[in-house]
Amino acid sequence: MKQDRVIPQGTGIDIDAEWVWDYFRDVDSLNPQRVTQHYQQDSTFRFANHPPVQGLKEIETLLTNFYRQIQSMEHINTGLWLGNNSAVFEAEVIFVRHDGAKVKIPAISIIRRQEALIKSFMFVMDASPLQNN
Repeated sequence: MKQDRVIPQGTGIDIDAEWVWDYFRDVDSLNPQRVTQHYQQDSTFRFANHPPVQGLKEIETLLTNFYRQIQSMEHINTGLWLGNNSAVFEAEVIFVRHDGAKVKIPAISIIRRQEALIKSFMFVMDASPLQNN
């Protein structure tokens, strides 16, 4: 994940930019177990226009199914706002589809933590460009 061109804004309480970067490095690894280690047992996770899921197993299943649809992904940071155990992360995400096509999509992630683990996560983007046409 590229960290250049990013200036964290606001004052993070109980969360910092390095934690956010570590989390998104795990997201970009395409390894669901590395991602779910950041979540509580009863966390909620919402991806794009899909209904939210709750619980580690459901989050892992959603991620596994999504990761099968792509070859790789990389978040390019364009903004980060830190709050009280929360963060809003703005990025350009570069996906490589299995046909080799690169797709760049703007996205926003909203993270709410509790006791150093994610309690709820929402990823907002238009995933339709990832579909092979």
